[in-house]
Amino acid sequence: MKRVARAKRVDSWITSVPINEIRPKIQNFFTMHGVNIDQINDGEIIGKQGSQLITRLLGGWFVNQAKFPKRILINYKPFENGTKIQARIEESLGVGILGWELRNSYESYFDEWMTALKNKLPTTATG
Repeated sequence: MKRVARAKRVDSWITSVPINEIRPKIQNFFTMHGVNIDQINDGEIIGKQGSQLITRLLGGWFVNQAKFPKRILINYKPFENGTKIQARIEESLGVGILGWELRNSYESYFDEWMTALKNKLPTTATG
């Protein structure tokens, strides 16, 4: 059986935002983007967005990309004069083959989402 790679986007960078301001900024970002927080640990926030049920019932053509099911993991730690951020967003549609059209929709959304996160936590260097 051929395994198809899942859609995801991973990026890391350094921001000048102080470490004590990172968690509230990420929480605010999640709220603004409809991400439900699953876990908050020291230096890590895990969330999920969207609905597997709605996406499967209506199909990718009829569902807003923000409603596609996704898992999100953001790690952060102090780094020199700022904070190192590592962000991962991936589809969580589950079992089945991810068609190229749906994959393209996910990847397009992931690019927009990552850009918006970097605007919230501006890049001073790549990590």
